[in-house]
Formats: sequence, structure tokens, C-alpha cells
Amino acid sequence: MDDIAQAAPLAAIILAITFALALFERAVKRWLVPDTRRRQFDLQQEVSYLQRQAASLNHPDTFAQSAKAERKAIALEKELVKLRQQQTEAGAQRLLRLVQLLRVLLFVWLAYLSAKIPVVGLLRPEAVWPLGRWLSVGAGKAGTPGAVGLLAWAMLCNRVAAAVLGRS
Repeated sequence: MDDIAQAAPLAAIILAITFALALFERAVKRWLVPDTRRRQFDLQQEVSYLQRQAASLNHPDTFAQSAKAERKAIALEKELVKLRQQQTEAGAQRLLRLVQLLRVLLFVWLAYLSAKIPVVGLLRPEAVWPLGRWLSVGAGKAGTPGAVGLLAWAMLCNRVAAAVLGRS
């Protein structure tokens, strides 16, 4: 029972760190990664329209108009490819990698701590019935029904932060 009293502040710290990392990731994606989805959609629509127009004008007497539409469609496709590359190669990717690295370091630190403080909390076995075995992963006390392991708590916090804040 003394281990659980020590682990309660640790559980709150894990929750806070997880939410802070998720908020930071969301902020980086929102403000530093260019959002070109609308422009990509418009370009894709225009390319498909020009391709249909070129196909319908593909007759000997309207060959010049068909070739012009095809050239314009090819130029727009190149612009579309450039937009897609720009979005994926944004400078914010370094910051997003930093967030991923911090998450990995958090889980490594928690794996180390789980040897010392294996149980974050004890719940009634009925309350965690379908997930009881999963929640006790890393708890060290495999026979303790309703135990919540440190790693399981961290994974649960990660999923809750993703659900509450949403992944953008």
C-alpha cells in the first residue's frame, strides 16, 4: 500500500507529461506545418477536369485545344507533387521528431521505474474486468487483481490524450 502512495504523484506526472507532449505536437502541426490540403484538392479537381476535357477534344480538328489542355494538366500535376513534397518536408519535422524522441525517452524511463514502483494503483477487479490482465502488465504482482502497471498507465494516458486533443 505504501508503493501506491508513492506512485500516485508519479501517475499524475505521467498524465501531465503526456498531455503536454500531445499539446506541443498539435501546436507544431497547426502553426509550423503548412496546410495545403484545400489547395491540393482544388488542383486535383482541376487536373481531372482538364484531362476529361482533353479526352473529349481529342479529334483531328480540335487537336490544338486538346494538347493545350493536356499540357496545362501536366503542369498542374507537377505543382500538386511539389505541394505534397513541401508539406512532408517542412522544417517542423525536426520538432515532431523531437516529440517522438521525448515519448520514447518517457517510456524508457517508465520501464526503468516500473522495476521500483510497479503498481500505480489498485482498482476493484470488477471495475477493470475486461482489461484487468492488460492493465496489470508490468505490475510485477501478476497475482494482484485490479493492479494498474506503470507502463499500462502511460499507454492509457497516451491514448486518452490522443482522444481528447485529437490527432491533427
